Amino acid sequence: LSLHDALPISPDCGDALAISLAYPCGSGELSSENVRLWSIDDELPVFDRVIQSYHGTFTEKTLGDRVSATVWGVFNNKGEQSVLLLDAWSEKMGYSTMRQKIISDWHVTYGDKKSGRKQYKADCVMLGADGAGESLVLDLRAANIIVPTYKPGDADIVERGHQISPIIDMGIIYVME
Repeated sequence: LSLHDALPISPDCGDALAISLAYPCGSGELSSENVRLWSIDDELPVFDRVIQSYHGTFTEKTLGDRVSATVWGVFNNKGEQSVLLLDAWSEKMGYSTMRQKIISDWHVTYGDKKSGRKQYKADCVMLGADGAGESLVLDLRAANIIVPTYKPGDADIVERGHQISPIIDMGIIYVME
């Protein structure tokens, strides 16, 4: 499995990649030793695409549950597809707050405005939701946000993290120093 094959064609793999780094998994079997640092002194790479990924339970019944988000820039690094974590956060919130947060985040640009280099906006939003329902997807699409439809499958959050661990082992994931 290559990263090019996994993102964004298979949102399941993208979701698993995002959550595997957003959540510490019980026994620590998902190792971050192959995650590399991107120097803050280096310019950002030219991104092929930028993906915002949200994971949580987006219903009013789960008000106060934690929602996590990661933003990934996918780029070519010496002939190899790689990803750079551009942003990450986790907060407790309900459906209406989450909807507004995603709409607000959709308009964020990534990159240093002072450098004069290209600024990047997200190409799509992925929802790795337990119990999200159709309403959030419909609400976001009504706000002109690109949201692929998919179901994370029967695997739980830890299993999905383990499924994507070979991509972590490839050493093609970068985080800002």
